[in-house]
Amino acid sequence: MLETRFLIAPTRLETSELRAVLPRLGAEWKPALLEAERAFLRCAGVEGAPLAAVVRSGGAANRQEHLRTAIGAELFFRDRDVYYLITKPEGRGFWRPPAAGNEGAEPEVEAGLISPTAAGMQERLERFAEALRAAYGEGGERFAWRKDLPTTPRLAAMVATEEGGAGRLTPARLGLVELEYARMLAVPLPRRILRDLLRAGFARERDLLALEQADPEMVRRAVEELQEVGLVEAEFLLECKQDRHPLIRAKSRRQLESAEVAALSCPVCRAPFGSELVVSVFSPTETSRAICGQSQWLRIWLTDRLHQMGVPLNALRWRETGGQEHAEVLAEFLGRLWIFALKDGAWGADDSYALNYRRVRSGADHVVAIATGGIAGEAARLLTEPGEDTPPAAACISGLEAAPAALERELAEAAAEYARRRLRPVEEITSFDLSALPVWRQVNSGGAIRVVRPPLAAGA
Repeated sequence: MLETRFLIAPTRLETSELRAVLPRLGAEWKPALLEAERAFLRCAGVEGAPLAAVVRSGGAANRQEHLRTAIGAELFFRDRDVYYLITKPEGRGFWRPPAAGNEGAEPEVEAGLISPTAAGMQERLERFAEALRAAYGEGGERFAWRKDLPTTPRLAAMVATEEGGAGRLTPARLGLVELEYARMLAVPLPRRILRDLLRAGFARERDLLALEQADPEMVRRAVEELQEVGLVEAEFLLECKQDRHPLIRAKSRRQLESAEVAALSCPVCRAPFGSELVVSVFSPTETSRAICGQSQWLRIWLTDRLHQMGVPLNALRWRETGGQEHAEVLAEFLGRLWIFALKDGAWGADDSYALNYRRVRSGADHVVAIATGGIAGEAARLLTEPGEDTPPAAACISGLEAAPAALERELAEAAAEYARRRLRPVEEITSFDLSALPVWRQVNSGGAIRVVRPPLAAGA
């Protein structure tokens, strides 16, 4: 997946100053746009002439002309990395021409790096930023680089407006014990066993073997693992010798062998309880009821997955669903507001109707629905073929086995789009189509990504 990182220096650097600094960066940093201008002039036979006098005409300040005067930009290519430099003398309001006004943002310089290799990325970016500081010479201390930390303004606004109860947003958290539960239930066999126990209340080993239709040894091992983490507990059941129907269940054998219990009689065979069979059974614990209620374990599993894929925990929120069967995770990441809707079971049309309502209400940019029991038929159509008044189609993931690869694909496409957004100022002032450039470089180096390019509104 492409990674994009950048540093900000709160200083004013005019476009003319940038062009003077670029040749002093040294052979290690070859400015691609400046080299392209020089190649154009050489082909035209006017090498050394100022490019603006040759290819730019005067006249009214349209959007592109405004951007050429409002910012300066440069690109550098090293290995599989794309480095970029953007000066914003008028601050982040540079998108608007003068007639549209400017909100007085502070001037800044942005130095960025787009790369498919996250390892050592921050060090490479800082080395690039320091090269610019050194090339500027005297007065280079003005480049006090700082990270432009990711912010979540839309999530913050939603947290401020949501009230208690259903719909309330809480910070995502990953406890070690809860993670162990989630990772275990992500495996199909333990999940099915626990689901059957929650439905039945308890089960004998022979019942589980008949229900699961799996290798007996695998079933026993799965039950043992569920016991070890505290999701299943062993109990004792007194059953009738005649037809094996259950009589009474207790936490310990001693309780069943007490004088009070032994004096009771079986309603079928009339034999005293003291002469009936005692067998071991398995039942779900209160912890398992809590972790499986409202698909809580699935919410923890998804949070862990997203965090491993680079989404910061502070960019995630859990939405309380008020006793419903599904869970929901909201994220503000890569310039998008995401809704991840989760259900441990089959996803129905009613779930799709409810999700469509919530995504319209929250203004989410992207929606991903995941159901362990699958999303098909009308339910899938309602999410993937929205009407005129509904937001863009959601991504539907059926089955947890397919989820990791599908999530990586969704985030990879969003990362490619985010990289394109960072390069958009450069694209606008040069007229080069840079939208897929980082991805092409990655593909040529062995990667493979499908790029999605939704239209961007002016000023985005």
